[in-house]
Amino acid sequence: AETVVLKGKYLVVSFQNYSNSSFIRTGRVVVYKRNISSGLYELDAILAPSNDVAEQQFGYALDITNVENGTPRIVLTSQDNPYHTVYIFDRDAVNIDNAVVTDSKSWHTIHSIPSYVVPSIRDNTNYGIIVRLSGDNLIIGEQGFDDGAITDNGKVYHYEYNVDTQLWDPKLQYRGDKTVVDANFGFALDLSDDDKGYLIIGAPGKPNGSGNQKGFV
Repeated sequence: AETVVLKGKYLVVSFQNYSNSSFIRTGRVVVYKRNISSGLYELDAILAPSNDVAEQQFGYALDITNVENGTPRIVLTSQDNPYHTVYIFDRDAVNIDNAVVTDSKSWHTIHSIPSYVVPSIRDNTNYGIIVRLSGDNLIIGEQGFDDGAITDNGKVYHYEYNVDTQLWDPKLQYRGDKTVVDANFGFALDLSDDDKGYLIIGAPGKPNGSGNQKGFV
């Protein structure tokens, strides 16, 4: 288990380096649900990509949240080809996007957000290196984003769920100091689960071997 997230009665575990007989490190995400009677976490679902691809590491970043009506959602990142893609799963939705659920009771993908970075540099941007989900708000980190010659400057994306269209609409894009090389803005972040709406973003890079690490609220 490379990443684990525990929230409410759900435990989500990433096996990003899972391999089968045909593909190495294609990835899986396993969801457990706590049995109220026994207090034990039992297998609820195994999330898998629609097509296994070597080195896609499905689930290398993930998070889970509960929305107002109590329906859980999972967000995860996959290094798909040709684009890195963030997938959002709902426990009771209809499968309408490019991922499937195996050995599942009721988890289905409801949306996907690809990076749309040209394939030649997609593995360097680290789109989706970290994802956070709180209610109807989704935050995606891309610490390797290049702004021209300002390499690895970093960027963070904010999406919000539209109840009417049932899609995740792009809202804001956050940047740190746009002049700093290797700032890695968006390498780490967190989003508050309360109604205060706090977003904390880390920029751990030390440009050219000097400078200070920073955090943004």
